[in-house]
Amino acid sequence: MSLNQIRRILLIGMADSIHVARWLDVAANDPNLEILMVPTSPHRRLHPKISQRLGEYNSVAGTGLKMSWFLKIFSLPIWVLDRDWLFAGKIRAAFIAAEIQAFSPHLVHIMETQNGGYPFAIAQQGRTKTYKTVLTLFGSDLFWFSRFPNHLARIKALLPMVDVLSAECSRDIIHAQELGFLGESLNLMPVSGGLEETEIASTENVEAFRSRKLIAVKGYGGVWGQGAIGIEALGTLSEKLNGMTVVIYSAEGPAIQAAKKFLEPKGVAYRVHRKFGLSHGQILGLYRQSRIYVGLSKSDGLPASMLEAMSQGAYPIQTSTACLDGWFAPEVTGSSISVVTVDSVANAINFALENDVFVLKAQAANLETIRSKYSKQALAQYSHLTYRQLVG
Repeated sequence: MSLNQIRRILLIGMADSIHVARWLDVAANDPNLEILMVPTSPHRRLHPKISQRLGEYNSVAGTGLKMSWFLKIFSLPIWVLDRDWLFAGKIRAAFIAAEIQAFSPHLVHIMETQNGGYPFAIAQQGRTKTYKTVLTLFGSDLFWFSRFPNHLARIKALLPMVDVLSAECSRDIIHAQELGFLGESLNLMPVSGGLEETEIASTENVEAFRSRKLIAVKGYGGVWGQGAIGIEALGTLSEKLNGMTVVIYSAEGPAIQAAKKFLEPKGVAYRVHRKFGLSHGQILGLYRQSRIYVGLSKSDGLPASMLEAMSQGAYPIQTSTACLDGWFAPEVTGSSISVVTVDSVANAINFALENDVFVLKAQAANLETIRSKYSKQALAQYSHLTYRQLVG
């Protein structure tokens, strides 16, 4: 293709996702791209960056990001109808097939497997593929879902259709190959897309670090989240938490109930912010005031919350189900929890509370890792490929 020829990209992804928005920041800064987005999950509102890009679409030149008005408005009812118990992805598959036929993309980029990849596989089944397909794995796409026969069959149907795989850790690349992926893989890269250099904290001295009086706990529940166990563990350390406040963010029911049960009776100060209750900037501000970050999950990829907590100087305590290799060294620059119990989490938190010098050394090492591997500038230099490079 000539340099000035417009490349058409069909982007299948979550329209309210910060990960999708950040990917577009890196991959889509080219005046000769036309990107058609097919929303795959229910959104009550578009991510502000995605909404801004839609407003900048150049209808005369046919460049920029666009989206079907119907899918923009009706993604929620479509998703409800299209769940496994009823249509099992066939409605989204019909929209994807129609958009491929009408748009004739040079590249199809699927961001996340279950909501986007499964319907794409239905849409593509039995059809000749005239474009390159890229799949970006989110944290638990393979690691968790491949344990279930129904999901495993759909994953195995999808992966042979994928030409290029983007993943956060080698674990997922190896797993994909075991499940039938035969294509090439991009350099390992965080789905969450990195931070500006100016957003990353500076190292502190002991006195500055001691002024951090918050403990940030990711309050996810649901299928994977184990935030409630972290809160119960903090309740056993109530005597060590005088003058400190536990901040539970992205809080769901089990975490909120755990705070009332295990923190409130013991007089531990705490605040609760429900899911989506804090902006991204406010979450970074929370981390910058926090001594410790606690993220517990049965399944994960490379958690953006962990990386961003590290970027603000908080000491990370994270379950080993996450992709930790190359990001922090367990028991050197962070605490890795392999068996999640109240005692194991409490021991890790207690260690971080009592060892200022150790935790400060961990902070310095973690901030250097973040600058070299998670700043947008670093990622642009050695990790990310743009749509221009992917299409050719």
